[in-house]
Amino acid sequence: MHLLYDKANFSVLALILIERGRLYLYDPLLTFDPRFRFLKVLHNEGVMEPVKSTIKVEHLLTYCAGFSYEFLLGSQTAAYYR
Repeated sequence: MHLLYDKANFSVLALILIERGRLYLYDPLLTFDPRFRFLKVLHNEGVMEPVKSTIKVEHLLTYCAGFSYEFLLGSQTAAYYR
């Protein structure tokens, strides 16, 4: 349940920063952390490839960034979190 609150807190803080002009919806995440430059996508067939587009703040706020969670047991991505 605390993950839900973390997302809500992040959203509120991000909206405050956007309102103050310190953060923009279309800012790429790699602006804040260069490790986001090397993300990969895991396809249904088990093939991994580099992402084709940049994840932006907007994607985090709308839950469209494509991140998965370790706790989804049985999912293809679970093994990559170990």
